Parts: sequence; structure tokens; C-alpha cells
Amino acid sequence: MKLANMMNGEVGVESEEGKGSTFWFTAELELINNIELKQKTENIKTTKNLKILF
Repeated sequence: MKLANMMNGEVGVESEEGKGSTFWFTAELELINNIELKQKTENIKTTKNLKILF
């Protein structure tokens, strides 16, 4: 839940007795191209003590 909130999203559940539950989440993501991805990962390699999710 905390991760979804940090990504401007939310977490939820829909449950119906006898049928089961559906868990879902939303998140705001950024589209980047391969060149931008390579640059970002190179920058990450040179930075220490960061918590990063890939």
C-alpha cells in the first residue's frame, strides 16, 4: 500500500463470499525509451545507499 501511494496510486480489494477476492493496485508510471533507461541505470550504479525498485 505504501509503495502504491508513493507512486500516486492506490490499493483495493473486491470480495464476495463464496466467490473469492480480487486484489488490485494502480500506479502512475513514466514511459522512457532505451537510451533514457541506459542513462538512468548508469546514474544509479554511481549512486550509493539508495532504495530503488526495478
